Amino acid sequence: MRALALLLALAACAEAPRCASGLAPFTQATLYFGASTAVERVSFLRDVATRHFPAGFTVVDGEGAWRNPATGVTGQQKSWMLIALVPSPEDPLPAARALAEAWKAAATHRSVGIALAQSCAAF
Repeated sequence: MRALALLLALAACAEAPRCASGLAPFTQATLYFGASTAVERVSFLRDVATRHFPAGFTVVDGEGAWRNPATGVTGQQKSWMLIALVPSPEDPLPAARALAEAWKAAATHRSVGIALAQSCAAF
């Protein structure tokens, strides 16, 4: 059932939006990371993230909460988001998944959230 819901959600994300004059369709990939040291993040962004999103991205600091499914305990921690706009019809999901797996391996985090949304943008 969960796989079907995921497939339906991805199918809904696949259709490019109609954009106003001067704007082009993009897919916004937002990844949600648990914080690690600033040095680890800087080197990760420089050495890994730029390979997966070479056209650029934005990083936003935040506060997050996450519930451990094994213990049921919710903890709070510093967090950060990486936001990348990828021109349609390119698919940012493979890059987002690879980046998430790289962070989990490098920073020993259990989870990285990935959200995709259709949008219109101009640069």
